[in-house]
Amino acid sequence: MTAAITNVDACEDYPDRANLINAFGLKNVAHAVKQNDGKLIYISTDFIFDGSRGNYSKTDTPNPLSIYGKIKLPKLQGEQFILDEGVRACICRTSVLYGWPDAGQRDNFFSWAYNNSLSERKILSIIDGQITTPILIDDLAECIYWMRDFKNSEIFHTAGLEAITRLAFVQKIFTEMKLDLLPNVEKVERITFLKQKA
Repeated sequence: MTAAITNVDACEDYPDRANLINAFGLKNVAHAVKQNDGKLIYISTDFIFDGSRGNYSKTDTPNPLSIYGKIKLPKLQGEQFILDEGVRACICRTSVLYGWPDAGQRDNFFSWAYNNSLSERKILSIIDGQITTPILIDDLAECIYWMRDFKNSEIFHTAGLEAITRLAFVQKIFTEMKLDLLPNVEKVERITFLKQKA
């Protein structure tokens, strides 16, 4: 079971609420797991890094720029709460999950691009400077499945193999799903600055 505020701009707007749920909620879970001699798999984020260089390893020093990243940050709250509790934990830092959401779930970047280009015929404004390593949600689930029998606490970077810009990712979606061949499907608009608080 997972629970968190994953909307990074909402975390900027409501930092106290984000801290209560994403940090102290996790602390309570970690405490309960410890009391029951259980194990915890924690989904963390690449937002703990500032993106100044990329290709981060698990030993690199985090430097988050957003509230969302700071809440997850080791030595402050999220990951550190787990370590302080002494619970056996597998920390999975992941990046841009994508796939088909179930009914009632909010869109991810992939489904948002697909739905807006195909259904609403919108011109998509996509940034061409933010490089990510998107991972299919099924692949992340498989990673977690293979981690389930871990014995000692460990940090993993669970991300896709390809480093790609958001713009190139959307263009790849269009090509792979042949959306670029359909009539009335607008192309993407390249932008260099993302107007988001986070």
